[in-house]
Amino acid sequence: MNQTAQPPRDSGDRGPGLVDLLTLGGYTLVCVVAGLGLGWWADSATGLTPALTLLGLALGVGVAVFGTWVRVRPLLDDGARANENMAGGQSGDGTGDEQRRRRG
Repeated sequence: MNQTAQPPRDSGDRGPGLVDLLTLGGYTLVCVVAGLGLGWWADSATGLTPALTLLGLALGVGVAVFGTWVRVRPLLDDGARANENMAGGQSGDGTGDEQRRRRG
């Protein structure tokens, strides 16, 4: 049983990992390509080229931006909360909420 000592792992959360980022990028790609494809298909069916392709692209980008915001917002909130706790010397026990209420 020859085991080498492993350095202690940092218990702090470092944010999203590679899988999270690839998932977010894949989601964005699927939304944009799906919107573009559906718009192109609708254009070919109705003859309104390029109006529906551009509309589909805009909708795909909009859905991608909204989905990205929903996925990233909790990470931003956690980061802001951690920064407040560090700046105020808080221990992460929720007392930073009281300071936030006092500030307005």
